[in-house]
Amino acid sequence: MLAIVFAGARFVMWIRTHLGSQYYVEHSYLGDVAFWLCIGMIGVLPSGWVLFRPQAHPRWLILPALVSLFVVIYPGFKMRQDMYPLSFMSLPPEILAARYVQHQLVEEERLVRAAIEHAAESGTPWRCISGVIPTPSLYRQWGEPLLYQRECVDAAQPMESLLSSSAPGTIYIASSPGNPTIRLFATVLPRDLSDTASWLQSSLSRDFPLERV
Repeated sequence: MLAIVFAGARFVMWIRTHLGSQYYVEHSYLGDVAFWLCIGMIGVLPSGWVLFRPQAHPRWLILPALVSLFVVIYPGFKMRQDMYPLSFMSLPPEILAARYVQHQLVEEERLVRAAIEHAAESGTPWRCISGVIPTPSLYRQWGEPLLYQRECVDAAQPMESLLSSSAPGTIYIASSPGNPTIRLFATVLPRDLSDTASWLQSSLSRDFPLERV
């Protein structure tokens, strides 16, 4: 029954992602519904068979027992799996999307560093250019996919003030005239179905000092 309740909760989440204007992460909620519904029915149907048919053999109760054991063990197993980067499909959707943003942030650092080095070699000033990053995003709003955005800002501007107008998947390049360090920041959803973005946190985030050559 717990598995069926969890399937219902995932179905409600799927409905909510397609109703509001909130940001959300593209995720196979219906796949989760089918998985947990099957697990629940494997436990419920044999139990009902034994309960309503006195002549049924008690061995049918093995299946509900196994399902109960699975429901108890699986969350702990899932948490251990989430510690490893290759277990992406077992992660919550907002964390999965944050990992992709982190990957794009690292890629953006590589591109910016290369551009700065090229500008130094050619003797021309490096210039940051805002715009769309042509990389698929897992984020959606109103059912429409959001593309990653690159935003160039002054390092003196309070970064927290940018969150109120930020879409998830926005990468900020903060620099200032005469400042030899350039820092990169990225935004993500703190949870699936949220009105505002937040900065990448903990092990998923770091800012990159890019020394001018």
